[in-house]
Amino acid sequence: ALAAKLGHPLISLFFHSGKGESRCVNGRMAIINLLCDPSQEDHGELRLAASDECMEGTCDGCTYSFVWRTPKACKLCTADDYTEQFLKCTNKSKTTQYIWKPETRCAGGVVKPENKIETCSIT
Repeated sequence: ALAAKLGHPLISLFFHSGKGESRCVNGRMAIINLLCDPSQEDHGELRLAASDECMEGTCDGCTYSFVWRTPKACKLCTADDYTEQFLKCTNKSKTTQYIWKPETRCAGGVVKPENKIETCSIT
């Protein structure tokens, strides 16, 4: 549900204490949802997952949900993740730009090439 709501792939990790107690008869559980976010630096950011129903990351005090936005949850970038864009010939030079495709959600891997400037002539 969270992946569909955010529109990104999601990796979920479940940790369960397995030991019941009076307040949490089935034990306590933590759910960590790793979300691909290439804009985050280093390991990203871990936060309680608040929702309209459960503002503190838990509805019952036994199961806690977290969202970890991190580039470490992303697939590695490949050459298929960027495209070439050719700009028109201006002042006898033409630029080829390499831009990430709009739907790209990747980190690391292939580095996008630098822009290329070539001479050209207007005929």
